[in-house]
Amino acid sequence: MRNAYLEYRRDFSHSVSQRATTTVTHKGVSEFPYAVFRRILASCASYSVVATGSHHVPRSGPGVIISNHPSFLDPWVIATAIERPIHWVSASFVSQLPVVGFFAKLLGAVPLRHTQTLRSRTLIQDVGRLLRDGQVVGIFPEGLDGMRCGQPWREPADFHKTFALAVLKAKIPFLPIVPVALTPLNSPWQITLPAHLVQRLDPFEPAFQSGTLNLVIYRRVACCVGRPTTWDASYPLFDRFVSQNHNGAAIALASALAGRTRAKVKALLLRSHRTGNTRQAIENHLKQTLAPPLA
Repeated sequence: MRNAYLEYRRDFSHSVSQRATTTVTHKGVSEFPYAVFRRILASCASYSVVATGSHHVPRSGPGVIISNHPSFLDPWVIATAIERPIHWVSASFVSQLPVVGFFAKLLGAVPLRHTQTLRSRTLIQDVGRLLRDGQVVGIFPEGLDGMRCGQPWREPADFHKTFALAVLKAKIPFLPIVPVALTPLNSPWQITLPAHLVQRLDPFEPAFQSGTLNLVIYRRVACCVGRPTTWDASYPLFDRFVSQNHNGAAIALASALAGRTRAKVKALLLRSHRTGNTRQAIENHLKQTLAPPLA
């Protein structure tokens, strides 16, 4: 299995390099402007990122990044921690924002459509096309539910199953599904907004229909990248369900895989929270120990 994986990676990387382009298109983002963007982002960001496990992201070939989504800054935080360009699946209103929308389009974001039917259809099509082109796709399966007031940091909201359907329908062999957990290491700044105030951005967004939202601005955040998994064993079962018109069973399989991925992200959240607290305690102890004596 390991030899087959390495052989596939070598062949896939060769085929992708033949299709590579030096311009920014929907198929891929050029590495040079993305590297410049990461450098500017790291120097201008008002928050610090403690990244661990970035080596789990493959250096070549397709991949899927799955993360929790407590803040609107999350794509930029993960871009600071991971070197490879990532095509983020974004809400439809993001592309309409003045500055953020420009950078989202420049970096190859995948905007969702307004209605739920069109969202699912375009997500499955666009994600499959990017993965077949050897790109890395980033998805926040909980959507904006992770930004709702009262949502605990260490308890991600339910993951939508559409991303799992996109991966199952793409059927990319040995596709790494990489879990990522974002955890604030100290109390971030928060701005609470009633959902109806931002409903104009997207009247069809479920998170904007009721309740309140938290605009979280990190000061110090941990980005923990976990070990990737593959879903190759589920491809034949999914194909059999679809061929026999057992749509309910196919959706149940996708929901189970989404739930399993959520459990992995939650485990990373707990681990990064403990690690962050330990690291913060060590730093505070060193500051007190190495502080100059008072005159």
